[in-house]
Amino acid sequence: KTISASKGTLKPDKTFENATSLMYDAVLVVGGAEGVDALAQNGKAIRFILQAFKHCKVVAGLGEAKDFYVHLFTQAGFAQKDAMNGVVLEKDVKTGMKPFLSSLGKHRTWSREAFVKNLAV
Repeated sequence: KTISASKGTLKPDKTFENATSLMYDAVLVVGGAEGVDALAQNGKAIRFILQAFKHCKVVAGLGEAKDFYVHLFTQAGFAQKDAMNGVVLEKDVKTGMKPFLSSLGKHRTWSREAFVKNLAV
């Protein structure tokens, strides 16, 4: 599917269906309710996010995705604050982009490593 932007188009060639999150520096989910609900029902999407989380990469849930991320990480047992370093959760997308980009500049959040070493993904 081609995504149009004000400065051109982008045709994605990889998704969580045909790639691993290890190929990327971060995972950003921004969405409306319908898209987020679809991701929440897709085991491959959930694995993609949790795999990036385990590898101490920046993960962000902005807009409607915030509640999905909170539920996902709580269910996985990572509600404690230190395990959530490098996780950006914000209902307002514009507000959430600044901490996402700042975290992305650090590449990984190694302080999370001790919490995720036993996460099976």
